[in-house]
Amino acid sequence: MRISSAFVVMLAVLATAVPGLRAGTGADQLEAARSLYMAAAYEEALAALTSLPDGVDVDQADKFRALCQLALNRTKDAQQTLERLATRRPMLTLDESEAPKLIAMFRDARARVLPAAAKTMYQDAKGSYEQGDFSAASGQFGDLLSLLAEKELAGQAAFSDMKIVAEGFLKLATQQLAVQRAGSFASASQPASTNQPAVPIPASQPAPTGQPASRNQPAASTP
Repeated sequence: MRISSAFVVMLAVLATAVPGLRAGTGADQLEAARSLYMAAAYEEALAALTSLPDGVDVDQADKFRALCQLALNRTKDAQQTLERLATRRPMLTLDESEAPKLIAMFRDARARVLPAAAKTMYQDAKGSYEQGDFSAASGQFGDLLSLLAEKELAGQAAFSDMKIVAEGFLKLATQQLAVQRAGSFASASQPASTNQPAVPIPASQPAPTGQPASRNQPAASTP
């Protein structure tokens, strides 16, 4: 069905000229970009994707951006957009419901950035471990090992060494987590009274006035 030019103009105005939408939520702007893309208003859709507010789904925004760039035959721009997406989310895979050309280009872009992404993930995971955040380090090294198992990296000697080191760090992080949990459990199970300082007891006290002397005191000698 042919979409009228008046409808395209209306969407473009909503996306680029109405202050309320430009200052609205990220979901508003993403929806505007999607509508403009569906209306084949690709330049207007790209304009709607600029100056996005905090909290917006940047992954979805990059997918819309790449689709618009492909529709405008700006293949190089689309490749750069997808490389940025793959660098930010190296574990991401696109759903099969996406456009086939977008999926193929994203796979190629991801393959190009995986080596650098793996190194960045390793440094981030190692940093978490050195800072004592063993929970984060455990998850990060787990993700890294999943990435290193992919065919693009599995056959490279440099990443085989990284895999061995990452496995060692993951094991250490898991052990440290177990130690922390055991310590927390032991602290929680101790009675509260055991944590209070003991009251010092004097070695000897004078007998109260009017009371007989203690049996431990020496008896008075008989004259």
